[in-house]
Amino acid sequence: MLTLGACGSSTHAGGNGIGGAGGSATGGTGGASTGDSPTGGAVGGGTGGSATGGTGGASTGGTGAGGTVYAGGCPASTRGPLSTWEAPRPSFGWTFIAPSGIDGGAVDAGATIDGGASASCQLLPGVSATGNYLPGLGCHGSAVLHSGANGPIVTFDGGGELAWTGDLSREAQPYIKSATGDRVQADYQEHEIVVCPFCGSYTTQALEIRDGEGGKVRFHEQSGAVLPNLSDAEVVDVFGVSASMVAICSFNAVGPSCTTFDRTEYEHVLATTPAQTIPNASWTAVNSPNGTYQVFWASSVETSFQSLPNCADGPAPATDTGFIAALTAP
Repeated sequence: MLTLGACGSSTHAGGNGIGGAGGSATGGTGGASTGDSPTGGAVGGGTGGSATGGTGGASTGGTGAGGTVYAGGCPASTRGPLSTWEAPRPSFGWTFIAPSGIDGGAVDAGATIDGGASASCQLLPGVSATGNYLPGLGCHGSAVLHSGANGPIVTFDGGGELAWTGDLSREAQPYIKSATGDRVQADYQEHEIVVCPFCGSYTTQALEIRDGEGGKVRFHEQSGAVLPNLSDAEVVDVFGVSASMVAICSFNAVGPSCTTFDRTEYEHVLATTPAQTIPNASWTAVNSPNGTYQVFWASSVETSFQSLPNCADGPAPATDTGFIAALTAP
């Protein structure tokens, strides 16, 4: 089941500790601000793992099984986007080609885009608690996954398609068995969120491809500047087993937005036998009960938000929570 939101982080329940016992750590010199425990908005269970942020850079996360813990804060090589003005990781890697009926005119939210009852694509309501969503787009239903000049193409039965751009690694492409294309079930969602009238907007996108309704997940991706971490149910749905979050480092983020915050980065330990570690924001192959997947998983939790004085109309703080899992073979 594909879910896509614009909030910061979601809960990984079921006792996934953020760093194992004894995982608290103190920040760097200066210590001007103290970060909250990352358990507050994202991670359930476990002991330790609180982070004390120091000015300009911060603490390590707790140690944990399979964890690579960085001393003295997160190295620059691991840090993802800090604001909604920066490109998310991973990039989405697909171009949406609209079906007939999208002409820029006003269309009631929830109406089929081409006016037909059998259409796969619909406009989604532009509503949120803060009223800052523009109407989104959702496509769901039977489709054909076939090869194009630049890579795979997903063509929905009711119109509309997604074409591979080549921006992502070839290893991330969903496999195609038949020369004429494979019948699949596909789900695509796209939202545009306005930060403020002067601050611009950002887009979140997600795509899931299955081997038929309720079938094995062949491809799952979420990309955007502000997204929740994957839920436990989504992780089990993809891999067939759960995964534990392990904190690897924390730092105090001072980006182009008008807000500073503490960020903790995570890698994940897949509950296979033996357990397998999925590094933060780095491509890796894992063997799961559902098959072998090429995975890119960026995961973060943001806490201790503080507004900067004399600053307005800047971008919003970003999350670093992108995910791709591509099944390599049937």
